[in-house]
Amino acid sequence: AKYFQQLKVFTGHLAKVNSVKFSPDNRSIVSCSEDATIRIWDVESGLELHNLNGFGWARGAQFSPNGCIIAAYCFDKVIRLWEVASRQVLQVLEGHSNEINEVQFSPDGNTIVSCSDDKTIRLWNVNTGKEILKLEGHSDWIKGVEFASDGLTIMSYSDDETIRIWCVESGKEIFNLRGHSGEIMEAKFSADSCMILSFCDDDIIQIWNAKTGQKIQTIQGTGCLTKVQFSPDGRTILSCSYKAMYIWDVTSGQQVQKFRGHSSRVKGAQFSNDGKTVMSFSESKYIRIWDVKSGKRTQKQFACGDKKFDNAKKKKKMLKILLNLILLINFRLTKKKKKNVMNIKIFFRFFLKIQNLSF
Repeated sequence: AKYFQQLKVFTGHLAKVNSVKFSPDNRSIVSCSEDATIRIWDVESGLELHNLNGFGWARGAQFSPNGCIIAAYCFDKVIRLWEVASRQVLQVLEGHSNEINEVQFSPDGNTIVSCSDDKTIRLWNVNTGKEILKLEGHSDWIKGVEFASDGLTIMSYSDDETIRIWCVESGKEIFNLRGHSGEIMEAKFSADSCMILSFCDDDIIQIWNAKTGQKIQTIQGTGCLTKVQFSPDGRTILSCSYKAMYIWDVTSGQQVQKFRGHSSRVKGAQFSNDGKTVMSFSESKYIRIWDVKSGKRTQKQFACGDKKFDNAKKKKKMLKILLNLILLINFRLTKKKKKNVMNIKIFFRFFLKIQNLSF
């Protein structure tokens, strides 16, 4: 690679990693995993600084704007605030009655917003841990929530096919944005929070005026949408569809650029800070860099992943398939002969052993 090389590999988690976030000063990383740990890493050395554990599978974690606190949420429906320096739990935020899907600090770091499958959005005081407001209105699971850049409003989106704008001070709903006819996969503010970009499983991209609630643009996707994003200046949007990425003009809704070259499904893409290049990654584990103006790939592709680890994953997958086949055969035989042909306890122990095999 001309400009990129792998700098560090952070090893330690024993199961799937669900979230990774930089600290505001870019000196630390917080990660959370299904191994029931939240870990803080030093970027320069690659060493693990802290291991916060004992609270079950961690779904997400992020630093406060000043980098002194970490907000983490697990499958136990609770948000915990950790002091980074002391590794102590400062506050435990309890109130949600179902799984929490997203947590975010306000721009000033004094408030936290959370959303849940219990169909509520909650605002919390970081210093006291007390619930400030409970926002209700969505009729289905709330998948995501985000503060506007000024911290005065909140945007949420739900499986009820609506996007809603809320007043932080009063908790009142300001706008209810309707237009999607299917499950909303994601909704995000533009950098200045003046627009909202959303896309749906019906392959429709919508652009909204966040100040008036009016729809600005509707764009028909090109199939199998996986991700959409505003450019830094908000004039264009980037969409990922199957093996290609597209850039669309916000004002006209017309396609202005297309990037092709991936041999498998594109999982995500990101504009550079200056908006001149795009980074994309696919299921084939390749990262590619593209020039926005020409639509051409500017550098060599970068392969990610560990071959030994990948082979281990393949072996485990094959073993799981074999176990499922054994279960199916056992079920058929049991149904015919009216008796067990495999001791369940032995099978369960064998299954657990397989799950933890290392190759």
